[in-house]
Amino acid sequence: MRSVTLQNRRLRTTVICPLTSRGTFSEINILLLASLYAEQVGADFFVDDRRWAPGGREGYSRFFDVPFPRWSKPSPHYAAFRHHFVSTICRAAYNWVSGERVLSAARVFDEMTSYSFWLTALNVEDETDVDAELFRRKKAALEQFYRFNAVTRRQIEELCVANRLPPTYCAVHVRRGDKITSGEMTNVPLERYAEAAVAHGCPDVVIFSDDARVVEPFRRQVRSLAGSNCRVVDRTEPGAVGFLDSRFRAAGEGQRVSEVVRVFADMALMIRAKHLVCTMSSNLPRFAALHLGTERCTSLDVAWHPF
Repeated sequence: MRSVTLQNRRLRTTVICPLTSRGTFSEINILLLASLYAEQVGADFFVDDRRWAPGGREGYSRFFDVPFPRWSKPSPHYAAFRHHFVSTICRAAYNWVSGERVLSAARVFDEMTSYSFWLTALNVEDETDVDAELFRRKKAALEQFYRFNAVTRRQIEELCVANRLPPTYCAVHVRRGDKITSGEMTNVPLERYAEAAVAHGCPDVVIFSDDARVVEPFRRQVRSLAGSNCRVVDRTEPGAVGFLDSRFRAAGEGQRVSEVVRVFADMALMIRAKHLVCTMSSNLPRFAALHLGTERCTSLDVAWHPF
């Protein structure tokens, strides 16, 4: 579980956002939200990226131009952020050593991902207003936090050019792996993806997924609905069997970097689409929607939300 810590000082408070080993866009989404939280409460903002699995020792700078101060002092965080006893002991030890007062990480994370907090902070009437305002703010934050360094830009462009995708297409993102096995999201039938994609009338549909086994069944579903009038282009990794966070963490650094660059390339191609069919319970489509706009996205489960 990720967290954000609010650190009280005499004149300023400090938000420290630790990037963890969880999914890449999961962490980038929470980074955007943490920066908005810090701005809202008038706090200084730091990022602790020393344990971010994709970046290794280089952290966020492995892929991006770093726009934020990086936290390099001893961290008040513990891996088990939600373990109350451990978290309390860790925070108390940091307070004693540093002479600073650190509030509960879990408490601040709960506020940052709470509609009740944002309803009060933004002085709006309902959750729809919160979604709209945080969509606008997160979209604006992209310009600051989602700027690739020169090496990553070149790698992404090479992967995009190699795909030679058609100029106009409907993108379909099918999430499998631990999102399904953990029960975090429902297993939406491929027939529904196919129906939504064909409904947009594009002659080409590009499928993105963490599981290559969905491609042929999806292609059959599209063929049964549209015949030869719609072509399915496969953008999955050959042999992929669903993303598992544990498998990603156990991989070597070179493999992790390669996988993350490929995901960035997929995102670049996804946001060039005329329309995106997806499930907004997944962080990757919610991030893509910030580029495309929700009007160009069809979610087959939940609506876009900022958390």
